[in-house]
Amino acid sequence: PSGYMATKIPYENIESVSAISSWDTRQRYCIRLWLGHAAVLLQVPRLDLQQQWLISIKWRIAMKRFKFIIDTCADPVTIVKEVLDIVNIALKSPMEDNIYSEPIDAVSKLIINRENKLSHSIKEKLCLAISPLIDRVTPSETICQMFHQLCQNSPCPQYLIDTFEPSVVILLKKTLDYGKYPYYRSFLQDFIFALSCQESNDYSLQRFIESVHEISEICPHPRVLPNLVCLSLAALYKIFHTKAEEIDNNSLEQYLDTYIKLLDLIFQYNDWLPHIVTILQPIPIPEKAFCHDRFLSFAISCLERLLWICIKDDRCEVHRAILNVREGRRGWIHLFAPENVACRDNGDLFAAMICKLISCCSRDKPSLRNFLEFVTPMIAICKRSNLQMIKRDIIPEDDPRYEQIIAGLQSTEVSRHELEMMHERKAELSRMLQKGGYLHLTVPAKSTDQDLADILATGEYNNLKTLSLAFTHVTSACAEQLIKLRRLTHLNLWSTQFGDKGLKILCENLDNLESLNLCETPATDKGIEALTSIKSLKVLNLNSTKLTTSGFENLTANLPNLQYIDVRYTEAWVIDVNLEDYRPVYIIHK
Repeated sequence: PSGYMATKIPYENIESVSAISSWDTRQRYCIRLWLGHAAVLLQVPRLDLQQQWLISIKWRIAMKRFKFIIDTCADPVTIVKEVLDIVNIALKSPMEDNIYSEPIDAVSKLIINRENKLSHSIKEKLCLAISPLIDRVTPSETICQMFHQLCQNSPCPQYLIDTFEPSVVILLKKTLDYGKYPYYRSFLQDFIFALSCQESNDYSLQRFIESVHEISEICPHPRVLPNLVCLSLAALYKIFHTKAEEIDNNSLEQYLDTYIKLLDLIFQYNDWLPHIVTILQPIPIPEKAFCHDRFLSFAISCLERLLWICIKDDRCEVHRAILNVREGRRGWIHLFAPENVACRDNGDLFAAMICKLISCCSRDKPSLRNFLEFVTPMIAICKRSNLQMIKRDIIPEDDPRYEQIIAGLQSTEVSRHELEMMHERKAELSRMLQKGGYLHLTVPAKSTDQDLADILATGEYNNLKTLSLAFTHVTSACAEQLIKLRRLTHLNLWSTQFGDKGLKILCENLDNLESLNLCETPATDKGIEALTSIKSLKVLNLNSTKLTTSGFENLTANLPNLQYIDVRYTEAWVIDVNLEDYRPVYIIHK
């Protein structure tokens, strides 16, 4: 017969296959299929295609024979031999297609279906036989089910961990959709739990985390950390939520301990800290967990260690993670505040949190106001923090808690001394305002922060209304000196290094400014946004700053008295465009 085949030829009917040279010169490349009672000749147009077909057909025949034997044979020795043979064929095959998954899935189904019929030694031999193929493929659902079944024995056999560790590492380095492929999450959790069941569980987990992080200071695989954290959080959720019944009560404590230790190990890597605290800041652990005795006994001590690491870290993005992620949500600082269920150290951790924040990135008035709800516990354990609240007038003298704070500050010699110094500075400021002096001052070019401090220390410029620091070398650090000039209305900072940090301090203290020149300064939207609190501003020069269009719109919407704003050479610049209310503004149309 010639032409297309009228009926399909089952692979199991093919006894042999070979390449032959055609007897017809017009049919150069052919493949002969011997069916026992007849032969079929397949013609292909090219030599390379002939080889591809030949190898593919031989592989399909071998797989059909392999599946038939392992499904029907009862002799374990024969099954192991057949597995070794098919693995050897797969490894030597030049096929470009991924052919490794099929024999692994076939062996996985065999182990699942004959769970009680195969001995542990045979299962071990089967797993070791397919191990050369496992690290070449992404685990399928069948493989994950087989691994889960084999992990039920505690401790988990070492050969099983050695065999599947490469597959686990491959998965952790990928972007995984646990919602679409939930068996991936179960597979990874089973592996980590199996590691913890080893006799040297601490070392096994530590060695595994070191292997996925690698020896460099920065982990080269960005998906490893999110995957590990999600596994831990999902495991904790599984314990304390709807799926708790899936965990054996006998292994509950070890299961909980495993994933708490995993989080603890992750926190040891400096490059992972900023990312993990971002994930943990919204407190993704169920609230009912903090009422669970086992969780409190196993997890709280670990969480305390993690928070201490955050507090000791000098990076603001790390230690600010102890705050609530938004208003109305509880943060870690709320959970570990005195009289809360997680506080077990008489408020030592809470006091360290408050002191770190106030000494670093929460010294501005808006941030300090967020701590008002903690004033009562702070009276006893955070005296220095309460002193900052009084210094910045966050707690007025008519507040009922003011006298309690003062009494608490006077209870120790150090805090009493600082309180006396604060009163002296306030008295000095009051005297400076009463002395009078010059009203206008232009500081010489190239003057520094120290030069400005020395000039103002003479007391002759206490009532300054106009101050020009143009073309000097002052920075944001001089803001601490400028805020003493309470009557200042005009400030020129043209071509200085006065940036966002200094702007925030100015805006909290100098609310009488009418004119401000920030031309050619490093100010950005973060600092410029604070200017909206100075409602008295009439003239504002933001020429050649990093102002954006959105920042400009925010300014004009929140400064009702603004009469002139110069935004040339910024993102917000459009040539020859004036607002209808006669504010000469230069912005760029997008």
